Amino acid sequence: MAIGYPMIQQRLHIDSGTDLTYVLQNPHSDYNPLASSSFRYRSCLGLRSASLTPGAMKGRCDFEKRGQLAGTGTLGLAPGDLSITSSFNKTFSICLGNLNRFQRTNEFLALGDGAVLSGPTVALGNLLNVTMTSIAINEQNLGLDILLSMSLTIMDTGHSALSLVSNAYHAVIGNIKEKMVAYENAYTTDYNPLLCYNGKIPKNLGINLSLGIGNVTINFPKRKLFYQMRRDVYCLIVDESVNGRNYIGIMAFQDLNVGFDIPNQKLYIKSIDCNILFDDYKDELDHPNP
Repeated sequence: MAIGYPMIQQRLHIDSGTDLTYVLQNPHSDYNPLASSSFRYRSCLGLRSASLTPGAMKGRCDFEKRGQLAGTGTLGLAPGDLSITSSFNKTFSICLGNLNRFQRTNEFLALGDGAVLSGPTVALGNLLNVTMTSIAINEQNLGLDILLSMSLTIMDTGHSALSLVSNAYHAVIGNIKEKMVAYENAYTTDYNPLLCYNGKIPKNLGINLSLGIGNVTINFPKRKLFYQMRRDVYCLIVDESVNGRNYIGIMAFQDLNVGFDIPNQKLYIKSIDCNILFDDYKDELDHPNP
């Protein structure tokens, strides 16, 4: 994304869990706000943002960086006074292919009128939250429906894993551990709190986790359920939530186009080949209809 004037290209971490868009001022970003004619200071007094708190200096704001930063800053897509989505009708869509580091595919973000809003819909809350209704493994419901319906579930691209409240997490982990006995032995790694295994993801691994969200099902076949951290380590992308909320992280977005229509409180989820959608989208930008 181009920031400031004159414009400087930045690689920003897409985060639907914050409304704050920022660029770090460091050698990696090569961004100096005082050298940009579009830069302005802004007081945080009266701002409705969960990302900021009033700073020690009058008129300045403080924020706490979330997790590991990818790139030189963050593009905040959550609703709020600071959200960049306010300039784009509060709608956006994200289409992701394979995020495995050894086999990358096209992915793209579309804002405002360019957002791809198609496919089945579910209700979207003010915090970009949805109601998770079930979890199944190999089409066997784990009986967590009541627990899940009582828990807040947030669509958070700033999260990597599928984070589940404690009882749901242990039910999922226990079921998958039983099924993994035939393949490899789990071991502790530097990737805690994830459950990790030796070697490559087995080609014949037959485990599919599915999330029920309204009338939509998000499937986690082995490629989405396990991530190849290194050539000799693969990890289950499920961890335990620490704050009583479920988070559907960016790994769940693979092989999907997910459209956020915040004003109408609708979430569109459609299985799609993002390479095809990317080509169609690019062609439309290159040759717009008269």
